[in-house]
Amino acid sequence: MHTAAPAGSNLERVRRYALHGIDEKSTAKFGGMCLLARRMVERGVRFVQLISTDWDGHSECDKNHVDNARKIDRPIAGLIADLKQRGLLESTLLVWVGEFGRTPVMQGKEGRDHHPYGFTAWIAGGRVRGGLAVGATDEFGFRAVTDRVHVNDLHGAMLSLLGMYHRKVTYFFQGRDFRVTDVGGDFDLARLSIGCTVCEAKKELTPKPRSSRGYEAVYRKNAWRWNYLCPSSLPGSPS
Repeated sequence: MHTAAPAGSNLERVRRYALHGIDEKSTAKFGGMCLLARRMVERGVRFVQLISTDWDGHSECDKNHVDNARKIDRPIAGLIADLKQRGLLESTLLVWVGEFGRTPVMQGKEGRDHHPYGFTAWIAGGRVRGGLAVGATDEFGFRAVTDRVHVNDLHGAMLSLLGMYHRKVTYFFQGRDFRVTDVGGDFDLARLSIGCTVCEAKKELTPKPRSSRGYEAVYRKNAWRWNYLCPSSLPGSPS
């Protein structure tokens, strides 16, 4: 990243301003961030994080969210289109999520409070199947009740789509190994997202490991690369 960022940050003579919304004042800031993200991915940077702030709608939540959505909607669409045009979308996983949702009941002056019990995230690229909606809240929008996806499940799916089985990704702390998904992560969101056809295609691209030790060797060799391993093919994974 330290070598790719300086070259990628030069936006002079870039002809994709309109695609990312850099030609308009309201979308220029986040559009520039999205364009930089694409250029960094193109240069081999493995992780890029973009942050859109000021969504804390404790007052006039509707106006707050409409204004902020206007700033990011066009740039995000431009980023996805740009990655697709350059053949990078299938090997790049995009994840959009906030810290939490907002309450379905009012707070203060037409505001909404923090609410972790039901909110939305979306993923694209990374061979994810488009047009698939998973989960639903109750009739009040208060709590997720159908196909609930915990944050650990989302992290498990992200790791699976990157070729890593989440139960095998651990870190040593206070004398024992901890999983990055703690004791969760087993809602098979990744399989729903990529579909069985892609799962079968993935298994053909990388030899199937026959033991936990074999998997760890594959993981170390291909850390942070696309292994194209179907989660169901890994040792110890749920059937």
